[in-house]
Amino acid sequence: MNILTVSAYQRWQQVVFWLSWLGMLVPGYILTFGTFRMAQLVWNGYQDRMDWLMLAILALGAFSVVLTAILTYWAYRTASRGYWNLMFWQIVGLVGIPLIVMLACIGVYFQLELNGVLPNIPSNLRLAH
Repeated sequence: MNILTVSAYQRWQQVVFWLSWLGMLVPGYILTFGTFRMAQLVWNGYQDRMDWLMLAILALGAFSVVLTAILTYWAYRTASRGYWNLMFWQIVGLVGIPLIVMLACIGVYFQLELNGVLPNIPSNLRLAH
C-alpha cells in the first residue's frame, strides 16, 4: 500500500477532512498560547492553587487537541476508520475539547470571583460611546 495515496475516501470526503483538520490548528494555537501565558504567570510568582489548576486545564486541552489531530491524521492515512467515525473525532477536536476547556476555565474564574480574589471594578469606569 502506498502511503501517499488515500483511495478509501471519495474526493469530497478528502476535502472536508483536510478543511476540518486544518481548522483544528486554530483551537490548538489558542490553547497553546493560553498555556504559554498561564505558565509565564505561574513562573513569575502567581503560585495560587487556582493558577496551577488553570495551567493544567489549558495544557491538557492543548495536548488533547494535538493528540486528536495526530490520531485522526493517522486514521485517515491508513484508512483504518470509517469516514463518519473520523469526522466525529474531527468535531470533537474542533468544538468539543475547546468547549470543555472554556467551561472549565469559566468555572475556575467564578471560583476566584466567589472567593473574592478578583479586584473590584471601579465605579467611575465609563464605557466609550
